[in-house]
Amino acid sequence: MHLKLRTLTGFLSAFAACSMLQANPLTLPTIGNGMPHSYLTAEEEAEVQIFKANMTTGKFTSSNAGKTWHAVWTSNENSGLTLNSGLNNMTTEGDHIVGYVGSGGSCTYTITAPAGYNVTGFQFNAKNHNGKNDYSLTLEAKGKSLVTKATPQLFEVSGLKERMATFTIKGGNKGVTFGDFTITIERSNIAPEPSFDVFPTLTPQAIPYRIPAIAKAQNGDIIAVADYRHSRADIGMAHYGRIDLHARISKDNGKTWGKIFPIVEGKGSASPDFMNVGFGDPCIVADRESSKVLVISCAGNVSFPNGTRENHQNIACFYSEDNGQTWSKPVDIAESIYQQFDKGNHGPVRAMFIGSGKISQSETVKVGDYYRLYCAALVKDVAGTNTNFVLYSDDFGHNWKVLGGVDVSPIPNGGDEPKAEELPDGSILISSRSYGGRQYNIFSFSNSEKAEGKWGTMAFSGSSNNGVTAENNSCNGEVLLVPAKRISDNRQLYLLFQSLPFGSGRSNVGIYYKELERLAEISCPDSIAANWDGRHQASQLSSAYSTMCWQADSTIGFLLEESTHCMDGGGYTIVYKNYSIEQLTDSAYTYCGEVDRNAFVAAGIDAKMSNLVFAEGGYVGTLLPEGKTMVEEALQQYKAQPNKTHYEALNQTLANLPTVGIEVPRWYRLRNVGRQNASLYLNPVNNKYSVAQSNLNNADQYFTFSPTEKEGCFYIQNGNFQNTLGKLGNFETEPEVLPTTENAGIYQIVGHPNGQSEVVCTNKTGNNGGLHLAGDCKRLVPWTNNAPASLWYIEPIDEYTLNIPKEGYTTLNLPFSVELTEGLTAYTAGERTIIDGQECIYIEPVSEIDAQLPVIIEGEPGKYALKIHPKHSELQPVENNLLKGVLKKETINSKQLYLLNQGVWKQRTTTASTVAANTAYYEAESEQRQLPMTKIQGTPVGIEQIETNTVAPTQLFDLNGKKVNRPIPGIYVTAEGRKVWIKK
Repeated sequence: MHLKLRTLTGFLSAFAACSMLQANPLTLPTIGNGMPHSYLTAEEEAEVQIFKANMTTGKFTSSNAGKTWHAVWTSNENSGLTLNSGLNNMTTEGDHIVGYVGSGGSCTYTITAPAGYNVTGFQFNAKNHNGKNDYSLTLEAKGKSLVTKATPQLFEVSGLKERMATFTIKGGNKGVTFGDFTITIERSNIAPEPSFDVFPTLTPQAIPYRIPAIAKAQNGDIIAVADYRHSRADIGMAHYGRIDLHARISKDNGKTWGKIFPIVEGKGSASPDFMNVGFGDPCIVADRESSKVLVISCAGNVSFPNGTRENHQNIACFYSEDNGQTWSKPVDIAESIYQQFDKGNHGPVRAMFIGSGKISQSETVKVGDYYRLYCAALVKDVAGTNTNFVLYSDDFGHNWKVLGGVDVSPIPNGGDEPKAEELPDGSILISSRSYGGRQYNIFSFSNSEKAEGKWGTMAFSGSSNNGVTAENNSCNGEVLLVPAKRISDNRQLYLLFQSLPFGSGRSNVGIYYKELERLAEISCPDSIAANWDGRHQASQLSSAYSTMCWQADSTIGFLLEESTHCMDGGGYTIVYKNYSIEQLTDSAYTYCGEVDRNAFVAAGIDAKMSNLVFAEGGYVGTLLPEGKTMVEEALQQYKAQPNKTHYEALNQTLANLPTVGIEVPRWYRLRNVGRQNASLYLNPVNNKYSVAQSNLNNADQYFTFSPTEKEGCFYIQNGNFQNTLGKLGNFETEPEVLPTTENAGIYQIVGHPNGQSEVVCTNKTGNNGGLHLAGDCKRLVPWTNNAPASLWYIEPIDEYTLNIPKEGYTTLNLPFSVELTEGLTAYTAGERTIIDGQECIYIEPVSEIDAQLPVIIEGEPGKYALKIHPKHSELQPVENNLLKGVLKKETINSKQLYLLNQGVWKQRTTTASTVAANTAYYEAESEQRQLPMTKIQGTPVGIEQIETNTVAPTQLFDLNGKKVNRPIPGIYVTAEGRKVWIKK
């Protein structure tokens, strides 16, 4: 049943008259004076319709094979009104629809109005499906939330004005019954944008289309390509799943389109070989100087997740010589790319495929007969980590190489479907699909003709930095650079466009834009990722993958997947839309073909260089002062001849600047970047590593990086705890801490000029290698390398701060050697001695303090900086020291334990005593509760005194157990274990 109303009076009367609605009355949205808000426009009344959503008024139209769980409910009264849970998370309770959370902890439900209408509100009585209070779930929508219980509660949302509306259920995999569910819609006043269904999927029963690709041919034709999925699934997800590639061409800039025709037809189970089972996920490029066109696709009978080095998808190439009218048979180029990785850090790789959509052709690099091609690949490496690489070809796609080499991935973890685009200065941007937005990185050339250069550091773009935001989704999209002019002041610049679903979920596909006015804005991935200027929404429906190209009429041709007619059969309709720059930017910019790349670079070169910071003794990764002269010289050469060659030479200088690196031996503290305003330091706690606020009272937070057999990689070890950080493992699991380096983690330190470093486990056992501080600010877990909480300030430590109390004495025991500063004296402690009838501890000065040498320090009260000695192994060992030291705080079980307190050694009365970190204690079988210190050697306590010339012919040992053949005056131990004091 539904109400159809054309006047506000009728709308209100219907509410008063309808007994079914009186039981759970709908509340109209109100305006400032409390009166109901009219659904009328200034010119005419809007049509308002209210639908009940239950199993009497509609049915499930997308379900699992057993028809027990469902994904889509469709109204019987208007087939354009649907409720979609994305996954098969719906069931029934009587006539009511029941929504479950599913296994992901959260499920978004989407209400879609028929074409020409918007959802203005919805409501239902929510209760736990089992009718008990043994669980609760959270409903959220448009800033409202409700916690469910056994009894029904009204969940009402109003004031909406889009074709789609969403609500989310969060919690465990439990269900909510939607009682008395009603949906209010009204006719939209916004005229729909012009569009064309290039590849329509009209019914759930039809063979569906997916994965669009688009290119402009040299003659101006627009070529669109897409999967035609007999299998209704990705390549390899259905065994012997047939997928064809279909194409369609427009000869008038997208106004009209020719007939759909196949580029290739998969053979499915009838295939004579592996490759011809199916072809999918196409990407395309048309040469700007000839009629050649290239399409690359996945092929075969295995999925990407299940690929191995021996059994993986093919990479099929199709060539056209006539602007896409006819096509060659497929040629597999996979092996030529796979073998490049076999001996690299990431290889042998398990699987890869090229990101669908647009292949980029350079406007600045031409080698031989063709301008260079760039595409980006999703690669599952030898450890099972999803990474991205950019490939390039100088012969129009017949042979490909890896940009930057196979050992350096621009998206080293968390990689997904990627795209590549050339930036104004000729550098290459990679844009990788990521939950919530995009991951970006930039390759800067030092020699573009030889494809030499260096990748920057991956940067995330999303809501946290005003970047491109994909709310509650991760989806493929396109990136495109266009020369433009700002209308307000005629300033020539570039615009960068990025398409993706705005969300929530895979819905509302649109295009973000970012103004690139200055070179500094493309100098590092962080700048690209943050602060995008605006966006245009292209779809108001469930929608997913998208791509775009620059057309001959100086507009953008845009292809997107959309649930225009249905999306229940495993696909979408592939829709074409045409946009001018003015449309996408609210008339803030227009196309300008006169923008000069060299002028763009020259105008911004000083600003780019001004961002460089040279610092003495900074964090790992920061630039050292001696690099400043190198930059100045290269900059002057560029300014004398501001061309591409000198710009790339400047880039090479920047790539090779000296930086603060990891030194061995040296000590460091590690401070996390992303948590609690970067105030937490790596800190051992019992049998694991955690974090804590800064603590300079001891050396608990001092770490070393010990070299491994793998060049440039280290063990991370703590001196006080004498242990080593283990390997990173599975998601949310903490690494072990090991007593030795056997089976320990091997970590690569990637420092950046801003002083932030990635700490990456190279022998991880899970998918992610970044050492990450979890949100609880306690646990170290694996995550993506460049997430803020995976970054660390690694600070070289050259001094240890010692505090001398007012009595003038303290003890010290460190895992490293230190040099005494002026005003301090260090002592070891020997046997007790009698001075003027008083039992004392004899102390003897030492000139050097070696690692783990417990000592007494004497000096004026105050703080002292003790310089850490880098080569403690060269110091001479100290004999006859009876002090015992601890590195970490320890509990010592002894009734003869003395601790230095107020300048006197005082006996502890308890059996177990806590000894502070980096201090020393003394053990003695004495009846005295306090033992003062003396620098005079009196009569030893309880030790036989003998003359040197009366020593019996027995072997003597010093107090450390070393044989002594020619004893000098002092205390020794005989072979029988008897202590003796040799006087002279």
